[in-house]
Amino acid sequence: EKGRSVLGSTECVPIVMKCLLETEEPPAPELLALGINLACHFHNAQIMCQGPGLKLLMKKALNTQDSLLMKLIRNISQHKGEIKKLFLDFLENIGEIICSCHDEEFLVE
Repeated sequence: EKGRSVLGSTECVPIVMKCLLETEEPPAPELLALGINLACHFHNAQIMCQGPGLKLLMKKALNTQDSLLMKLIRNISQHKGEIKKLFLDFLENIGEIICSCHDEEFLVE
C-alpha cells in the first residue's frame, strides 16, 4: 500500500496511462498488472481519471474486450465519491457490452 501511494507522487501513473493508451492493441499483461495495482490507491485512481483518461480507458476496454484492462477500470470504480460518479457516463455502453459479449472473464470484471 505504501508503495502505491509513493508512486502517485511521481510521474509513474501518467507514464503508465500513456503506455496503456498509446496503441490500439491490448497492452502487455505486465503493464496492465502495474496499472491494476496502482488503481487500488485513491490518489492514483484520481490521476488516471484526469482529463479524458477514464473515457479513453473505457473506450479501449470496450473495443478490445480485454479482461485485465476491465479489471483496472473496476479497481478505479471501487473508490467512493467523485470517481464513482464518473462511471454514470458509461452505463449505456456497459449495458450494451453485457448483452453482446461472450467472454466470461471480461464480463466478470
